[in-house]
Amino acid sequence: MNKILSKLYELVIWIIGIALFAFFFFPIYWMVVTSIKSNVFNPSILPVNPSLKSYLMVVYQLHDKTSEFWIQLWNSFIVAFGTITFSLSVSIFCAYAFSRLKFKLRKAISYATLFTYIVPTSFLAIPFFILMMNYGLLDNLLSVIIATGTFSTPYCIWVLSEYMSSIPIEIEEAAMTDGAGRFRIFISIVLPLLTPALIAMGTYAFIYGWNEYLYVFILISKTQRWTIPLSIGAMLTSDDVPWGIMMAMSTIYSIPPVIFYYLFKRYMIAGLVRGAVKR
Repeated sequence: MNKILSKLYELVIWIIGIALFAFFFFPIYWMVVTSIKSNVFNPSILPVNPSLKSYLMVVYQLHDKTSEFWIQLWNSFIVAFGTITFSLSVSIFCAYAFSRLKFKLRKAISYATLFTYIVPTSFLAIPFFILMMNYGLLDNLLSVIIATGTFSTPYCIWVLSEYMSSIPIEIEEAAMTDGAGRFRIFISIVLPLLTPALIAMGTYAFIYGWNEYLYVFILISKTQRWTIPLSIGAMLTSDDVPWGIMMAMSTIYSIPPVIFYYLFKRYMIAGLVRGAVKR
């Protein structure tokens, strides 16, 4: 009886797993299939007379909606890597302070920082717009980087501080005994040990900046400064939606994060598992 129940349980788990996989994978499959269809309105699950015409229209900028594809793709990279730089530059030092230094209200400030992570980004859209307007940063990608960096930093601080807390402090104390200063210890000992967590948070910040839509829409009006998500959104709201071209652009745009993830997957898993556990 137990063997029957065990087999039944295993079968149910497999069915649920396959159903979830199909649920999440099908939109990706449909995006790729639609991008190579000769007739995008053909409801066939398999592509009939597949063609790379949509990809050629995107890559060679042959459609009016793709005339600035490469510059917009470059803008997306600028925002993504700018978000990494902003987030890690701030979160590394904050995490070190929260995990190693003793000062008043340390716990309260740490929890307040994490609390800002759950605030919906749309709540601060108007204040951010006014702030960037006052500083003359509208239509400047720096304003988008400041926004994405601001919202991705709290989570990075939390993970890095928890990861840093898992590093034995005796290592640093031994270095201090040998005469090393705090900054030397931070650069020579702490940062190398933080490599998995830094890569994990760098990947998180990259994807956050790569996918950003709202603040690009609010802060950037010139099409030359748009990123790809905003360009795709503009296609969707046009009178004649170029579905094939839109899906081809989406497929191309989804490749860099996948490559980024698989290059650093091993470090990401180690960094997140060790850093996301409250100690």
